[in-house]
Amino acid sequence: MLLRIVEFGPTMKFNTAVCFLFSGLVLYTFTLKPSNRKTPLLLTLPIIIICGVTLIEYLFNIDIIATLLIEDNISSKSIGRMSAATMMCFLMFSLSFWLVSSKKQVNKQYGESVAIIIFITALLSLILFVLRIPIEGRLKVMDTMAIHTSLSFIFLSISCSLVNPTIGFTSFLNSNLYGDKIIKSVLPVILILPILISSILSRLIDTAVLNIDLGLTVYSIVLILIGSVLITLYGKRINMILKQKVELEQSYNAVNQELLDYKYAIDQVMSVTIASPTQKILYVNDMFCETSGYSRAEILEEGYRLVQTDHHPPEFYEGMGKTVSMGQVWRGEILNKSKSGKTRWSHLTIIPFRNSEGEIYQHLTFEKDISLEKKAEELNRQYVHELKNKNKELQEFSYIASHDLQEPLRTITNYSGLFSKMYKSTLDKQGVEILQFIESAATRMQTLIHDILDYSRIGKEKEKTEIDTKSIVTQVIEDLSALINETNAKIKVGNLPTVHGAETEIRIVFQNLINNAIKFRKIDKTPSIEIGYQEEKTNHKFSIIDNGIGIAPQYKDKIFQIFQRLHKQSEYTGTGIGLAHCKKIIERHKGEIWFEPNDQQGTTFHFTIKKNQI
Repeated sequence: MLLRIVEFGPTMKFNTAVCFLFSGLVLYTFTLKPSNRKTPLLLTLPIIIICGVTLIEYLFNIDIIATLLIEDNISSKSIGRMSAATMMCFLMFSLSFWLVSSKKQVNKQYGESVAIIIFITALLSLILFVLRIPIEGRLKVMDTMAIHTSLSFIFLSISCSLVNPTIGFTSFLNSNLYGDKIIKSVLPVILILPILISSILSRLIDTAVLNIDLGLTVYSIVLILIGSVLITLYGKRINMILKQKVELEQSYNAVNQELLDYKYAIDQVMSVTIASPTQKILYVNDMFCETSGYSRAEILEEGYRLVQTDHHPPEFYEGMGKTVSMGQVWRGEILNKSKSGKTRWSHLTIIPFRNSEGEIYQHLTFEKDISLEKKAEELNRQYVHELKNKNKELQEFSYIASHDLQEPLRTITNYSGLFSKMYKSTLDKQGVEILQFIESAATRMQTLIHDILDYSRIGKEKEKTEIDTKSIVTQVIEDLSALINETNAKIKVGNLPTVHGAETEIRIVFQNLINNAIKFRKIDKTPSIEIGYQEEKTNHKFSIIDNGIGIAPQYKDKIFQIFQRLHKQSEYTGTGIGLAHCKKIIERHKGEIWFEPNDQQGTTFHFTIKKNQI
């Protein structure tokens, strides 16, 4: 049974079995101690010796180990002697194992190639058995190779390939490349179909269903058809792959162009550097070279120390490095210097990048020159200081206006009143009028000074609270009750909200607007006033609607300026400062105030108060 397992096939010789035994030991010892190469390689020496003796037997036609231990009474040809193909396969196995065990990559590749030759030789012999080709019809070099010998060599060749799975045929089988996938999908068809078709035709010819000529014709036609189908299918697949490749290339080019555009844009406004974790600069853009004054070669060689100043303490740089080393983005302002010694403030953003192992392998740094912003900040500080001084001067003026200016006016008013009592009966009509003009002018002057003081005090009420505007409007209407009763004014108040603001100032706004709506009424109409509210997303919007004399649109800005009047003093009393008060108060509450005509030919004043005031 050891000699032959197929009735019509040749036998496995004893020396062949011995060589397979040593081949198995080679593989076994290699798997036990792959670091120890000597033992498996020494075990190949008996194989080489046996194959050498067999070669001598063939060359000199003598039998040396033909009948050793086991006598071959089955074989009719090359009794006790392995076939030439078997001998060559054992020699190639020994050579292949020596090569794949080498440390040199090129030797390993050669060893893979030799293993493939063994595989092809054994496969060819196996095909002869599948097609039931008799010994007399086989190639002379493998006519006595047994089927189990062929199977054993296929196993040995595969084992040699598995020694180095990253190269050769094994790496091809494990490959995920699309070309390799196509080859792996078509290879079984190429290997199995011809054998299967040949086997079927051989049986048909043996049973006289087909003659040899017709069988060859059928074989050729079937192979042509199968080949055509495979070529068509894989041609279409390749076309699809090429189409996808073109689309990917176009997408890649578009993305690459977009990245180049981004890079160009960044290079125009920022200095960019890439550095290793040890702060060695790996890349620097043109903007960095331009702002620093150093060449690219100087920066790459010397690093960041070229631009650093003594303005920041060592702890500043240590904190920066610690933040980045922890994988966090560092942002801050830094004072750097150029080659000329000129300093500049920059806003720095350092972004650490990690590799697939999670280790930081480089830093990307964006640097934006903020020298102009720093100058603007300094100017702003100066302006704030000057503004504080101006406010102080204004407060001093207010004090003068409230004391020094009013005192002479009181004197004029008092003495003009006293003069009127004592001498009014002795004055003629013109003298009385002159005295009245003096008293009226003094009174208006006192009112103006009082209004100026009120205007300057707006904003002094720093505390803002939640106030009920409905309650404020009710109080204002009570304060104006005498004027309302005198003019029979009708006031309708809608639902009003609670807002965040300065209570006294909001009361001034409502008082001025309601008072104006009554004051600037039409002679032939009873004043009608409606106070409404509309909630907006970010504002409270109030409306005061009247049926008065109206305001021309061209005065939309003038009426909110201080001391600007649209009518003579004889027509309507006042100083022209009330709406200026309203505008200043509303702006302090982050709102706006404006007016527009309404359907009653009067005026609608709108103003807003911001909901969330910062």
